[in-house]
Amino acid sequence: MNTRRSLSALLLLAVINCLSASAQQPASLSQAPGAVPPLVNFASTLTDINSNPIVGVTGVTFLLYKDQEGGSPLWMETQTVTADEKGRYSVTLGSASASGLPTNLFVAGESRWLAVQPHGEIEQPRVLLLSVPYALKAGDAATVGGLPASAFMLANSGAAASKSSSATPATATSAAGKPATPAANPAVTGKGTLNYIPMWDSASDIINSVIFQKASGIGISTTAPAASLDVNGKTDIRDTLTLFPNSTDNPLAVSGTVFKVASTGLVTFVAGQTFPGTGKGTITGVTTAAGSGLSGGGTTGTLSLKVPAAGITNPMLQNSKVTLAASAAGGLTVPGAMTLGGSYTIGLKTCSSSQVLQFNGTAWVCATLGGTGTITGVTAGTDLTGGGVKGTVTLNLDTTKVPQLAVANTFTGTERFNGNVGIGAAPFSNGYTPLALGGATNFGTWLSLANTSTGGHTWNILSAGSGNAEGAGNLGITDLTGTSTIWLEGNANITSNLAVTGTATGSTFNADVLGKNAGGPTPGLLFGASGSGEGIASNRTIGFTKYGLDFYTNYTPRMSVLQSGQVGIGTQNPTAQLAVVSSSDSYAAMYVQSADAGSGSGQSGSDGEDVYASSGDPTSGSSFGGTGVAAYGGGGGNGGTGGIFQGGNGTIGGFGVVGISGSTTGGGFDQEAGYFIGDVFATGQIGSGDSVIKIDHPLEPANKFLSHSAVVSADMKTMYDGTVTTDASGQAVVELPEWFEALNRDFRYQLTVIGQFAQAIVATKIANHQFAIRTDKPNVEVSWQVTGIRQDAWANAHRTPVELEKPDREKGFYLHPELYGATREQGIAWAQNPEMMKRHSVEAAKAAAHATSSKH
Repeated sequence: MNTRRSLSALLLLAVINCLSASAQQPASLSQAPGAVPPLVNFASTLTDINSNPIVGVTGVTFLLYKDQEGGSPLWMETQTVTADEKGRYSVTLGSASASGLPTNLFVAGESRWLAVQPHGEIEQPRVLLLSVPYALKAGDAATVGGLPASAFMLANSGAAASKSSSATPATATSAAGKPATPAANPAVTGKGTLNYIPMWDSASDIINSVIFQKASGIGISTTAPAASLDVNGKTDIRDTLTLFPNSTDNPLAVSGTVFKVASTGLVTFVAGQTFPGTGKGTITGVTTAAGSGLSGGGTTGTLSLKVPAAGITNPMLQNSKVTLAASAAGGLTVPGAMTLGGSYTIGLKTCSSSQVLQFNGTAWVCATLGGTGTITGVTAGTDLTGGGVKGTVTLNLDTTKVPQLAVANTFTGTERFNGNVGIGAAPFSNGYTPLALGGATNFGTWLSLANTSTGGHTWNILSAGSGNAEGAGNLGITDLTGTSTIWLEGNANITSNLAVTGTATGSTFNADVLGKNAGGPTPGLLFGASGSGEGIASNRTIGFTKYGLDFYTNYTPRMSVLQSGQVGIGTQNPTAQLAVVSSSDSYAAMYVQSADAGSGSGQSGSDGEDVYASSGDPTSGSSFGGTGVAAYGGGGGNGGTGGIFQGGNGTIGGFGVVGISGSTTGGGFDQEAGYFIGDVFATGQIGSGDSVIKIDHPLEPANKFLSHSAVVSADMKTMYDGTVTTDASGQAVVELPEWFEALNRDFRYQLTVIGQFAQAIVATKIANHQFAIRTDKPNVEVSWQVTGIRQDAWANAHRTPVELEKPDREKGFYLHPELYGATREQGIAWAQNPEMMKRHSVEAAKAAAHATSSKH
């Protein structure tokens, strides 16, 4: 559905056989009087891409499809609808045609999908046409109870007597599971009995069934039905039996008994009725005995039993005491048996003063603690701290003198190791590896070099493990911040690849760390050792390209990217976002070509170049959008052409130029598709719905225009006029240019006298570039007009046909589809070049979306 225009549709379809034909049928609909008009009412709501209602008069095309998506329309028509302020409208589908909706679209029993396409919009999602109850009944109009009329034909007279067989005849079944319509059988036999429902016992014989109908009663296996339905015999109902009471009648009763089910659902049982689980009798009540500890019960209604507060007493309990026995080891005093609800004390065994209760391995006994001597103090010895003369004392190592191997130590003096040292690894025994560092973690083995002075920093050298970004087995040098610099003073020989990484906020490789480049290729990044001059540099000091990038070949700048983002090719001073200046007059400054579609792919070619100008300030009523393409011919003895456009060659040639005016906020077009300053010449014809002149209004040129339509005709007609005054004898000669007869033929004349009542005639027709006028009075001013038909060589070779059949591909399309209630996609341009118009629609939507997004 994607990023798109939407159409909310409330489908109100009804076959309008319940409406009068004169009320709904258009005047052009041709059908027999009293026939059901093949029309359908439809109501919906029109909205645009922003879900705003489309109001007023607009053209809408309605299409019927077989499927929900894809495929060609089975039927379509365009109508002009009037939507209210909420976009709501209603139409009668089929009213645009004299024959209405084609009825054969609905006889196959298949679903039909209706699509709606407002003018200027894309086709909206289709909706499924739904049946109405009368239309469903109409689908059964050709049957009686679902069977064809032939199933109810009387047996042939003189046929054999009815048979008593009750065998079930075989029935043909269609693929849909319904009885198929049997072919007409002229050899049907059998007879029936009055009031019996007949049945087929073979493909050609009818006998009595067991169903008998008398008056309004139907009997099964009985000819005397005592009710609407009387079944004589056992009956099996294999699913739910639902009874519907009639007023207060009992929906169920057993004849000869009082058992019944009332219309309210109340059941009346017969005397002596018992229920499962009651044994020999029925429980008639529940009581509570004295001393049971229970309350509640009763003889009617819903009963409940409960234990009241303090309802259970010790005498009611089988065991009302708890006995706490002493352990064999002693140590506790216990009360023995304890009655529930009483209060008892449990305590420790009592000992003498200064004694403690002590477990000797067998029992808890009273014991006196003591020793043979008394420590009066503890003094700290060499390299120890702590001690004391009372209480609990502690001795510690003096860690300023004795290092602890299991903890971190700080050595403040100068230390020297005369042998090899191993940290985390065994020291080497050779004389050239005095220090060995080792580790086994996947985070690698690190050596930290730190300097704590002002501006100092910490660097780490690591042998990377699998958990390092450097990769297991690689050597890393990092300060973990990416803000400091590694200096290599002297030449560095890198015999393999150099990979440089960094962060989003720090440079990854600085080719001119001192910022000395003043516009040349060095300092910078050079390629190769041959001195051919290919490189990338950045001017760091002065000039228009300062802080930009320059790309060199042969030590010459070929492309520059300014710090502002402007790009220049062939120039270091671009005046646009992208400026291209050719360095030779033997080739164009820029060549653009898109890729051809693959042979046999059925795909259309892509655009060679798409250009979008920026939008003006949407909040300002006086701003303008930028120009999409501005082209200027070069100067010289003969100026260059500003633009040349040629359509592509093919079975159907492409347009040389397509101009489409921009739409207004309301969706209309109020600007010209083309605007020319200067004369315009075309070697071929110029087609138009109207030829209009437009000038500044003579009376109010600053504020108004004045427009006139040109006079047109079915021929290549020319028109000449003027005034002339006859002489004293009523004669006058009108002189014409010497080329007049060479250009024109088939002359027509019009004379009007001015200032008096007089008669004027053409005395002699045009010959030798003149014609004569005569009036019945002297000195009469005459206004004359002469028309002709062009007969020059071009006109004779390109005579304009008055009526033309549209080519097959343009039939169903219009020069102005909106005037005929058709959609924009039914314009001639869509028939002539549909791919171009599709791309235009897509690009126009992109431009509109861009303009909309720029407002936010």
